[in-house]
Amino acid sequence: MDLHRAFRSRKTLPLGLALKNHSSVGALMRLLQDRPYLKSPLLLAAGILFCLSVLTLPATVGAQVVQGHLYDSETRGPIINGTVALRNDLGTIVGRAATDEAGAYELTARAPGTYSLLAVGLGYRSTPTGQFEVVEGEVTTIDISLSPEPLELDPLSVEGRRQRMVAKLTYHGFYERQQQGFGSFLAPEQIKRWPAINVVDILEHAPFVHCERGATGTRVIIRKYGDCEPALYVDGRKLPPGFDIEYAVDPENVVAVEVFRGTTQIPLQWAAYETCGVILIWTGMGGVG
Repeated sequence: MDLHRAFRSRKTLPLGLALKNHSSVGALMRLLQDRPYLKSPLLLAAGILFCLSVLTLPATVGAQVVQGHLYDSETRGPIINGTVALRNDLGTIVGRAATDEAGAYELTARAPGTYSLLAVGLGYRSTPTGQFEVVEGEVTTIDISLSPEPLELDPLSVEGRRQRMVAKLTYHGFYERQQQGFGSFLAPEQIKRWPAINVVDILEHAPFVHCERGATGTRVIIRKYGDCEPALYVDGRKLPPGFDIEYAVDPENVVAVEVFRGTTQIPLQWAAYETCGVILIWTGMGGVG
């Protein structure tokens, strides 16, 4: 960056440039001393104070990094496209990251404190870590190994569960509504391909659905003409207003999701009092009816 040009145009010098190389501070000081258009006492004093403040700033401001690798406990190879979630001391998820080709992840903790991690990968057991302390401005490195999920050895048991799931979805009209073409649908064969820490990870795959995580919980929004909050149902039962969807159901039990936007899409049995939309979440738990 041309520092002379920056001062002539009176544009703000990026703070990152000064932090990156302290020679920039020396260049600023020379500019303040040598340039005739910077001879104003007020401007000179302001420039000197700015330089001093840059020199006293730490290299990293307000950043606590948690990083590491996710790997297979048996082969020691990296787990690609796994998910690592950062949880605070109350167990609330405050951040998440996907692993890259090397199995590496990186998360940022907003504040120092006590945290833990939860890691998931397709074909692996979900694995939590113990709690650890994150120190202000420091990098914490934690590698996590996941054990492969054991294969179901009894084909009759697998087929039995699949038949019960299909019977339940058929009974509640999932396949019929899917064929009609109104709304958006996440089918069982799609959901089982996605590693999920909680049900929000599944909902975010649905078209027009956006989830906003906050300190008081997760807000589910449907993108319609404007953002609005739909009614949420789990196995046909409506969740009360303000109920945090993250704790409504175990993601491993979710087998299907339906999303209906606006009054023109909502099926009649759910349309009486809903105008924004409806999200139906179906699980493999319970009986058919």
